Amino acid sequence: MFDETDARLEAWTKSALEGVEVSLSPPSDSDGKKAVSLYLMDVLPTQPARGVRLPPVQVVLRYLITVQAGDPRDAHHLLGQLMIAAADESDFEMEKEPMPVEMWRSFGLSPRPALVLRVPFKYERKEKSVKMVRFPLQMEKMPLVPLHGRVLSTSNIPLAGAKVDLPAFKLYTVTDADGVFKFPAVPADPKEKGLLIRAKGREFSISTKQAESAGGKLVIQLPMEE
Repeated sequence: MFDETDARLEAWTKSALEGVEVSLSPPSDSDGKKAVSLYLMDVLPTQPARGVRLPPVQVVLRYLITVQAGDPRDAHHLLGQLMIAAADESDFEMEKEPMPVEMWRSFGLSPRPALVLRVPFKYERKEKSVKMVRFPLQMEKMPLVPLHGRVLSTSNIPLAGAKVDLPAFKLYTVTDADGVFKFPAVPADPKEKGLLIRAKGREFSISTKQAESAGGKLVIQLPMEE
């Protein structure tokens, strides 16, 4: 991704300054060679254009550009050439604010002239192809049925306040004082449904097939004392 922008800046620097080494490493003290450091400091997201179905990824890359040379005058000359070359690039933006002293201290360097360039980066995302609908949508009605039951302890004592979930349908209810729960309408299929019951800090997975039936109501007896 960003390597394309790195390569562009490296090529731009070498075209503006012949015979210099170009590095993407942080700035460092000069070892006598003429060199340029293109250090990527920040990646700043920008607001994508409105009205685009799948907006591209857009950011601004902030590069700190420093120049090294054995003679400070040579370094100043090279930096000036880069500044003029940057002014000819329509999408390069040179920041006007100086670098804070704390930044140089973080590099272990004394303050020095430098450029901070803002370079835009844009990545066009590919939209997933959507298959054409060749047939009209057909809706099938599914019959709904009530689901009632009662939750008891091992001693056949009603468990009040137990939470009864139907995870497959994202429905839940709570038992009343008699341990009774009611779902007024649930899909008739599948006939066997899974229940998740939480009572007294415990959790039980029960299927309607496992539960007994009395008068059209499920009777669920949990292995716990009340």
